[in-house]
Amino acid sequence: MKILGLDLGTNSVGWALIERKNDDFKDIIDAGSRIVPLDPDLKKNFETGQAVSKTGDRRGTRGSRRLNARFRMRRDSLLRCLLAVGILPEIPDLDAEPQALDNLLLGKVATALELYEIRALATKEKVSLAELGRVLLHLNQRRGYQPTRSEKRKNSDNTDSTYGYFRIEEVKKTGEILSKKPELEVLLSNGKVGFSPDAKFEQLVGKEVPIEIKETTNKKKEVSVKLSLIGEKEDSWASRLGAMESELTASGQTPGQFYFRKLQEAGQSGEAFRIRQRLVYRTNYLAEFDQIWAEQIKHHPELADSNIFDKVIEAVMTPHNPMKNAWKKKGLGTFIRDFIIYFQRPLRSQKGSIGHCNFETEFPRRVIPKSHPFFQEFKLWNQINNLKIVRVDGSEEEISVLAKERLF
Repeated sequence: MKILGLDLGTNSVGWALIERKNDDFKDIIDAGSRIVPLDPDLKKNFETGQAVSKTGDRRGTRGSRRLNARFRMRRDSLLRCLLAVGILPEIPDLDAEPQALDNLLLGKVATALELYEIRALATKEKVSLAELGRVLLHLNQRRGYQPTRSEKRKNSDNTDSTYGYFRIEEVKKTGEILSKKPELEVLLSNGKVGFSPDAKFEQLVGKEVPIEIKETTNKKKEVSVKLSLIGEKEDSWASRLGAMESELTASGQTPGQFYFRKLQEAGQSGEAFRIRQRLVYRTNYLAEFDQIWAEQIKHHPELADSNIFDKVIEAVMTPHNPMKNAWKKKGLGTFIRDFIIYFQRPLRSQKGSIGHCNFETEFPRRVIPKSHPFFQEFKLWNQINNLKIVRVDGSEEEISVLAKERLF
């Protein structure tokens, strides 16, 4: 009898063909391995020290599919909600006709300026139910960034970083050379003067761009101001988020009001204003939703009708959902905000991936992290206990307990 054995690895396949006779091993007929060649891009990344998994691209596209599927699920739930309230006459096929919602609710295809104008008005005066429905659908498109853990940027005690969108008023050369580049003196719209060797500042005079202002105080209490442009790369998203947060806080406006004003100014000046690259914390969108709902419920009492809310619950939630009664006590506004638009799936517990201690047989316990001092002590003692004295003649000698304690 011949048996083919395969060893499937991540980058290779090993094989061996053996012959057995009467359940006993007889001979290895042949054996070998097949090495899967590296993709040129992966090889280049490996040679430059970038640890990129082969499945990284698949994982990225899978994440995009999940985000898209969850967005569609939220949108469908919101459409069923608007249908139950009576705001939407029917649920259109948005895949076949993407602009159908605007035609149903507003009677025309709305521009970005018109949508943000309605959002800005909804925070302080009455809008129609159809316009309110379009505002809710617009809020559902961009929900803002929700941090899952503390993400404070760490700076040294003598350095203070500020992020914001500033207009570059004037740029001139100082005559100094930094990193083989001429140093530039830059005047910003907030009156701050800083220095940078980045030649891009000269091309951006008169434009409003995201900038990081880093102020460093030396021992003589002298302050040096360094400026750097915040790009649109993936690694600069945190800086852009901080810049947008600073600008929103300074304006005292909701995101909808802020974007409407910026779009108006861009239309008057003829400059393009991009919203997609401006990241906003979700708390700002939640505050805007609360402000809009509190204003509109004054003018549309049907939004507080419990019978309508019951219809919404039945239309959106599954028949046997155990949380139905709990949500019925919270009201329509809270339901739309926390269950439909801004629902955030909690992070899955990773406790199951922590291994069990091999030495605790009677009462199983989870192992401690490798960074724990007890584990570090265990590793030290493990290494010390493995030490032996090997003499030139080949003889070995165990290290005494006293010597081990001194080594520790």
